[in-house]
Amino acid sequence: MPFVAETAVQPLDYNFRPYLQVDGTTPEPSDNQIRRFQLRMAAAAKKAMGDRKVDISDPNAVVNFVLHMSEDDYELVNVEMIDATAELTKGQPTRDQIEALPGRIQRAYMLSLQEDLTNPEPVRPATST
Repeated sequence: MPFVAETAVQPLDYNFRPYLQVDGTTPEPSDNQIRRFQLRMAAAAKKAMGDRKVDISDPNAVVNFVLHMSEDDYELVNVEMIDATAELTKGQPTRDQIEALPGRIQRAYMLSLQEDLTNPEPVRPATST
């Protein structure tokens, strides 16, 4: 099977229904845009942690850390993550749309986008038997 760049990976589709009547496809970002997004997300996490050491590979440690963050620190980090995501998506979806999502859905979307960018899932052709 030949490699076809146009269909090599899943598009960056999003569907915010039923929370917002919004769906679409984020334009494919450049390598520089992806790098800037990743650096901004990492900086937001580092800002939140300050001098504290958190094992980010341990979900319980991360949850415990977040539960003990001040409300102001949490809000600052969340705003930075939304800003970084909105810059990357170039208005598809918009910053206001991302921000309007319920918190868990918002974070799931941002994490899903980050995962799609760092570990893209190849499109598998349909097979017949």
